[in-house]
Amino acid sequence: MAPKPWYRVALLWLSLSGGLVSAEPLAPGVRDFRTISAELGLDEGQQARVAEAIRLHKIARVDLKAQAEKAEIELRYLLAAQKLDEIAVRAAVETLSAAEAALRRSRVELAIALRRELSAEQWATLQERWEAAGG
Repeated sequence: MAPKPWYRVALLWLSLSGGLVSAEPLAPGVRDFRTISAELGLDEGQQARVAEAIRLHKIARVDLKAQAEKAEIELRYLLAAQKLDEIAVRAAVETLSAAEAALRRSRVELAIALRRELSAEQWATLQERWEAAGG
């Protein structure tokens, strides 16, 4: 089995860690952060550092998603205008591309933080979980 890209595993972790603030099931058989932490055998220090990395990522993601949405709205308005301003459209595309790239970088940074924190065995277990979830 080929390893999954880091950011995909980070997305799985992020989806599984939603239980930090939500009582709803995160994935089949996973109810909360404690479940996945126990499955991976995280010690208290790892749990704290992983939870903090996820918290910071979620906060940053709010702004990054908003920037991407704003850029997309601006681009749509420019394209719908009666008079096409090609320079403004091209600039808006660049802004949107940069915002989307920032979102991808954020996911990769979370994956790096997780990879730094997890042992090779824990990382492999997380990747297996990703496979089982259809990733």
